[in-house]
Amino acid sequence: MFIKVREEDYYFSIFSDNPLKPYLILLHGFMGDSRFFNHLLEPLSDFCNPVTIDLLGHGSTAAPSNPTRYYSHEQVEDLSIIFRELNLPPFFLLGYSMGGRLAIQFAIQNNNVLTGLILESTTFGIQDNDSIQKRIEEDEIRANSIENDYRHFVEKWNQASLFQNNSSESIKRKRSLMNIQKNQRPHGLANSLRGFGTGTMPHAHDKLSDITVPTLIISGMNDEKFTTIGKEMNLLISNSSHVIIPNSNHRVHIDNPDLYLQQIKKFISEKQKRLL
Repeated sequence: MFIKVREEDYYFSIFSDNPLKPYLILLHGFMGDSRFFNHLLEPLSDFCNPVTIDLLGHGSTAAPSNPTRYYSHEQVEDLSIIFRELNLPPFFLLGYSMGGRLAIQFAIQNNNVLTGLILESTTFGIQDNDSIQKRIEEDEIRANSIENDYRHFVEKWNQASLFQNNSSESIKRKRSLMNIQKNQRPHGLANSLRGFGTGTMPHAHDKLSDITVPTLIISGMNDEKFTTIGKEMNLLISNSSHVIIPNSNHRVHIDNPDLYLQQIKKFISEKQKRLL
């Protein structure tokens, strides 16, 4: 289904709509779209109502030509409008990687509409000015590569150590994900990097303490960088816990979906019981 948000069409899907179950909004990562969560939707619907959204520049959602339209505050405003239009009760928000960065930005400003927050393999941004500038320059190089030879970029992107996992199920699913990636619109991804890359987004280190809703932080045991970041976030968000999933790298929901689902079910079930 589509919803018009400030002149841009957003694609979303409500997989189940049982008023007796809590709602879980899932935000995908860079170069992905809502289909990256397809294998989770049926088991998730046993205990919640999964809702997926294609983020700006990705999947079937609009891909504006102006990178400033992808700025953090612009996308947070878009999500706020979508959630108001859907008229959902307080819900759980899950974000993976890029989607996690957006979820953090949203949660800082909108604690009141959330029941809980789930952050998978994500970061609060970069603090050091020199590192910020370096990352912006790196992302501009990536954006140019996407626009000049997208197929090659997809191949190179998926060779990164961050996405490597040797389980047969993970390898099989990775092929399917690459087919989704190859059909993305290069200009949307390039502008997403320019407007909402890790260097461009405002860092949230000093604002994480503003997140007061229960928060579950998930990282893969083989993903040292984001496990370290996850530990730091766990210290800065007062009402949080950090779970490190074995046999998984950056894409925990792809590499070890069974344990991933167990942790999400446990988190949501415990929080729902406290509300009853």
